[in-house]
Amino acid sequence: MVGGMRGGFSKRPYSNYTITVSFPCGPENVDKLTAALFDIIKNAKEKGIEQKDLDKVKETWRKQNDDRLKENDFWLESLSSSWIEHEDPMWILDYSKKVDGLTIKDLQDAAVKYFDMQNYVKAVLEPAK
Repeated sequence: MVGGMRGGFSKRPYSNYTITVSFPCGPENVDKLTAALFDIIKNAKEKGIEQKDLDKVKETWRKQNDDRLKENDFWLESLSSSWIEHEDPMWILDYSKKVDGLTIKDLQDAAVKYFDMQNYVKAVLEPAK
């Protein structure tokens, strides 16, 4: 299992969003890693993130997008989604511009808006005994 964080928005069956964080660890480290995650979220909300970290993420997103643009599955999924959601598919070609325009302030504002620490689910997968 690989750790990471991802988020997404959905309009159906109702407007909602999810943010998922996962990290592989032994049961003895769950509380320590959860506390560290909550500290990172708190810092993102209060202070934002460092520019060098944002630059690394932007570079990764641009490379992933360049790779996806070469795949038929990406085009099929993106165009189908745009048609179903009645959205302009031009967002596919504007993705890099949006990534380039993303600022530390944008991320801090998003952290404040979407990380509701009073409304989350913590699930821990215990090893088989």
